[in-house]
Amino acid sequence: MAGLGSIYDDEQAAGGPDLRVTAEVPRAALGHGVRVRIPRRLAADGDLVDRVCDAADPERVVLHLPEQLPPGAMLRLRGQGGLRDGGGRPGDLFVVIELVDRPAEADELIVTATDLVPASGAGGRDLTWAILAVLALLAATTVAIFAL
Repeated sequence: MAGLGSIYDDEQAAGGPDLRVTAEVPRAALGHGVRVRIPRRLAADGDLVDRVCDAADPERVVLHLPEQLPPGAMLRLRGQGGLRDGGGRPGDLFVVIELVDRPAEADELIVTATDLVPASGAGGRDLTWAILAVLALLAATTVAIFAL
């Protein structure tokens, strides 16, 4: 059973170092998920430190950005920072967002199901009315069958 911690314990000493990096993100990626390139090794305390990496894509980090993001915004990715040689929990990765005016590359943007819905919402309304019409037709058919 784990014991209670103390407010005097140096929590950071047990874990890896926090890392900070600046990432260029195209303005077109705001409001979407985006994959940004982050080096596998970053500088911390005068050394190069390995960071937590996704085995499938170790050179990139996935960020989900709101549509309204202030210039120079910093995101904190808990547990995605530096690794300590002796083990322990990883530090945090702080990503400073630098917005750039260039089109997003095909492998940068993450397309979700909500991105496929028309912006006007008209397609969604048409689909809703079609589903309601089919349900009404099924209900009328069921009533007619049981009335016989």
